[in-house]
Amino acid sequence: MREKFSTDTKVAYLGPRGTWSETAADYLAPGAAKVPGSSFAEVLEMAEAGITDSCVLPVENSVEGPVSSVIDLMVGSKIRITGEAIVSIRHMLLSNSEKIEKIYSHPQAIAQCRNTIMRLYPAARIYETTSTAEMAQKVKDETGSAIIGSSRISELYGLAVRLSDVCDYSRNLTRFLLLSRGETVATGRDKTSITFILKENVAGSLVNALLPFSTRNINLSMVMSRPDKYNPGTYRFLFDVHGHSSDEPIKDAIAELASQCSSIKIIGSYPRSSWDEATEPQK
Repeated sequence: MREKFSTDTKVAYLGPRGTWSETAADYLAPGAAKVPGSSFAEVLEMAEAGITDSCVLPVENSVEGPVSSVIDLMVGSKIRITGEAIVSIRHMLLSNSEKIEKIYSHPQAIAQCRNTIMRLYPAARIYETTSTAEMAQKVKDETGSAIIGSSRISELYGLAVRLSDVCDYSRNLTRFLLLSRGETVATGRDKTSITFILKENVAGSLVNALLPFSTRNINLSMVMSRPDKYNPGTYRFLFDVHGHSSDEPIKDAIAELASQCSSIKIIGSYPRSSWDEATEPQK
């Protein structure tokens, strides 16, 4: 059971009400006041500026992979990751019409359900929208229109559930992060996220960057790269390693890695979640 937050604590999430980000915020910050934002950038800015105490952002999906725009925002952020949750996503087809001619949803949801939707509704036209929850208000009274959304959207906006699961894959999980201005203490089951740029782009440089962790038997659960937008052809790497930045083996490995880097930053250390223990928000 997660510790209940004070009602004075404010947490930003991608709104409006009914989004999966709100579901994740309820899980990561139970009891806190939830403040919707209109974009990932605005959500992060609210937490950075102190308008809210924290924010919740989706960083990775088991079907579509990393959410690159969020990762780029986090790399340059002044606040740190302080928690994570893996949420089981169940997409439903929602509409008050019997005949479905148009289907709306966020690009991520469409990508996760495209094959099923095309098989069941081959004649329907599919439209991308920046917010499924916002589109729900329009679709409610629009004949022939449907959205791909959650049971929470169905309840909030009065939309009937036409199909209870339209995802192409039986397990569709999204990893959400809690970012805050504070630090966390080690729990014994932690994860540390690190980003860095290597000094040299030569054969074996990435292998050498991995060695400080492998020689200390530290597990890396995620390795990815993103382009350095200010230096074309240069790439920034991101590692998730098991352990807390205060653990001696982690500190020593990061210090050894730092000698190979032109820049390095710890994005956060926080209690670790497991893909095999995803929270099931829907009954």
